[in-house]
Amino acid sequence: MRPRLCGAGWQLRIFHGPETMLTALETGEQPDLLLLDRRLPRHEGTHVLRDLRLQGRNFPVLMLSALDSPADRIAGLEHGAQDYLVKPFHARELLLRCEQLLLSERRATICPSTQEETIQLGDVLFHPHEGVLERPGAANVTLTRGERILLLALCRAPGRVLTREQLAHSSGSLIPVGSSRSIDMRLSRLRRLLGVVSHGGLRIETVRAHGYALQISPSAAEGHPPSETP
Repeated sequence: MRPRLCGAGWQLRIFHGPETMLTALETGEQPDLLLLDRRLPRHEGTHVLRDLRLQGRNFPVLMLSALDSPADRIAGLEHGAQDYLVKPFHARELLLRCEQLLLSERRATICPSTQEETIQLGDVLFHPHEGVLERPGAANVTLTRGERILLLALCRAPGRVLTREQLAHSSGSLIPVGSSRSIDMRLSRLRRLLGVVSHGGLRIETVRAHGYALQISPSAAEGHPPSETP
């Protein structure tokens, strides 16, 4: 199973018990997807999953098990699994189930929540649902869907550095970032549009070898355009 998953371009971290997995989570690791066996040494997978959900861990989980009765499958889903795959299974089926879960998760992350009707960025208002940037006294700027999604991801982590992989994930892309320049092109255009509408108050900074961060200058945050150097 491991060679097939690695061959699909995924990075794997294997844990032989929930203790080491929990330690990794506590140090900040966040998986895109967890494959969890129903029967673990000295542990029940459904109990491990229940504890993860109680801790607020909301990443998707695919439970694997040789237990195939309706009651067993229902128990796995009731404890928080998004999907339940019965052993033995074909490697191709596992790959397809994983891809569907990842795709569903990515679709969910790109949708603005009801609390994100309007996001204040200094003296610029960002309307994620419409993809519009609004500033008093200036013409509105309309973003493409890809630009809107990238800006929403940056707004959700103001000042924090996001990698190209994280930005690609937020856009729902399944294409490895090394094989596509679409993120770079969208960032370039988004940088230019933010600079125009905010008079330089909003910037997407590049942190070399790390990623990108959204910065709001103090003058923009106070609602005034930044002073211009003569």
